[in-house]
This record gives sequence, structure tokens and C-alpha cells, in this order.
Amino acid sequence: MIRTMWKRLVSVSVALSVMLMTVVSLPLTANAASDVTVNWNDMKQEIDGFGVSQAAWSDAIYDLSEPVRSQVMDLLFTQETGIGASILRGEIFPDFNPAPGTYDFNARPDQVWVMQQAKARGVDKIIATSWSPPAWMKTNSSTTNGGFLKSENYGDFANLMSTFIKEYDL
Repeated sequence: MIRTMWKRLVSVSVALSVMLMTVVSLPLTANAASDVTVNWNDMKQEIDGFGVSQAAWSDAIYDLSEPVRSQVMDLLFTQETGIGASILRGEIFPDFNPAPGTYDFNARPDQVWVMQQAKARGVDKIIATSWSPPAWMKTNSSTTNGGFLKSENYGDFANLMSTFIKEYDL
């Protein structure tokens, strides 16, 4: 499992390095039919940061023993020893609200742990998205294969979103 995680991190690191080397190696001016000039001081867009999604890997880090899992988090989220990702996207799982009025925020401790650890390392932009409302709120009673949020559950879904944020102090 550690080997798989390191392979993923190395792949991401290599991809970022190749992209950076490509940008750095571009000429500042180019002569073609017309001249193109890059002015580094003429800012047109501000970048909020660089981030990662914790889709399909947070459990792999969470299951590592210490100090390895903290070292992996440092590699991801600290600028001094890692790549310094400053944005994290997690998921608000339907499992967090399995039935009306019932919340189980221990359903995915790995996701929550990664969010909290990222925040502790200075990540100030944590985005939590819901890919589907809980099945009990949907027209097809399933978190997959379509269906829609029932209008009578709009308030329930809003409560899930706000309760999640309050529960994890995000």
C-alpha cells in the first residue's frame, strides 16, 4: 500500500515537474509572422492556489502508520518539505446522513482526517462537495443511476451541508 501511494505521489510530482520545465523553457519572445511578448509584470489573472482532490486516496494515507502518514501529508501540504498544495477538495458522502435526522460523521474518518491535517498544515481553502444527496432524499432512492433531490428534501439537504461544515470546523 505504501508503495502504491508513493508511486501516485511520484507520478504527480513528475507531471508537475514536466509542466514547470515546459513553462520555464518557453522563450520570452517569439518571432513568427508577428511578435509575441510575455510581460511577467502585467497580471491578467490571479491564481488562488494549487490543489488536490482526495478522491480515492485518503484511505490509503489514513491507513498508514505514523510517522509515515504525517510525512506523506507534509509532502503534499507543506511548502518547506513538500509541494505545498494550498487547496483541498473532499466529498460530503451520503453515508453521513443515512436516514432522516440521523448523522454519522464517523462514516469516513479518512476523509475527515485528511481535511483536518491539511488545515493544520496551512491549507485555507477546503472545498467539500456532494456528488449525490443521500438515497432517502432522492426520487430513485439511490445515490447512483440518476434521480433527483426531492423538493420536500431541499431543507434536509441544506441541513446536511451546514451540519457537515460545523461538525468538522471547515
